[in-house]
Amino acid sequence: MVLEHRYIIKTKRLLLKDISLNSYHTIFNTLCYEDGASLLGFSKNNFLKEKERYQSDFFNKEKSLHYFLIFDKQEAKNIGWCGFHTWYVNQYYAEIGYEIYSQEYRRKGLMSEAIREVIDFGFENMSLKNIKAFIKSKNTASINLIKTMNFTEDTAVNAVNKDKHKLDYLLAFSLNRKH
Repeated sequence: MVLEHRYIIKTKRLLLKDISLNSYHTIFNTLCYEDGASLLGFSKNNFLKEKERYQSDFFNKEKSLHYFLIFDKQEAKNIGWCGFHTWYVNQYYAEIGYEIYSQEYRRKGLMSEAIREVIDFGFENMSLKNIKAFIKSKNTASINLIKTMNFTEDTAVNAVNKDKHKLDYLLAFSLNRKH
């Protein structure tokens, strides 16, 4: 199956192909997990977690998503994702997230290249006024990336992690649209 991408952003080394809630409808309602996980570049575990989030009515009229699969131009390979995993449509605000799947593509500036474009897309095409990032306090690479994108630190929050046994200390960052 091939998804239609409404937006494709080209950078020097990357192609960013959008995934919207409509894409999720297609993926989670018509594909088996192997095909869906392969299409998104997710592990089986991550695919099943995202499908559960999709099926839980997390998304509605007020909450959506819009993110981009990141493809290495040379290899035409999906190497990660970047975008707005939680978009509060009527409040013009979204939470950004990102991941490069393999170590071989990390520390090469690829996420900086992608995230710049995705931030611009959010402000220009989604009419966002504010973008938030919540990052584990120990994730210095991600904190440094967000700071280079001019995000400012807001507050710190405690959040229950995946295994629900301990708290993750998250730092909150914010970027406002320039008028």
